[in-house]
Amino acid sequence: MRYLFVGFLTIILNSCSSDNLQSDLESINYSCCDNNPFADTNVDNLEQSRGELEFYGFATPNNDGVNDAWSIRNLELYENFTLKIFDVDKNLVYQANSNSESRVFFPQGSEFQDEDRVFQYELVIENETTFLNKGYFCLFTGMKKRSGGKCTSVFPDPILD
Repeated sequence: MRYLFVGFLTIILNSCSSDNLQSDLESINYSCCDNNPFADTNVDNLEQSRGELEFYGFATPNNDGVNDAWSIRNLELYENFTLKIFDVDKNLVYQANSNSESRVFFPQGSEFQDEDRVFQYELVIENETTFLNKGYFCLFTGMKKRSGGKCTSVFPDPILD
């Protein structure tokens, strides 16, 4: 019985090793800054002459003034939108719409600054047959330098290699 327990504990400790964590983060980077896994189901019948919508793959909310919040470029130019953000367990963590009082930025405050995370977003403009875009983005937290995988930005972020 003692050997069975030690073996079980070894499996648990190995599954939480830094190698597995690195592998998970690499797959997260792929989802956040590479091909959108929802590309085949997204709908874009929206006339975007006001400004093309641009979806960013990451944010680094560490208060250094660079990429501190995730946003969608030019979203404020469109009326009748709904944006929902979910955690990896599909729990709704943020929601905004065209009636929101300010430009949409996420996160607001410091509620997600404890660890790197992946979020899924869903944006609908007018209705799901006019414009529907789902995708992922990452929050890279803290000041520790790390690889951003395929994540790039107009403003180079000091914490991403």
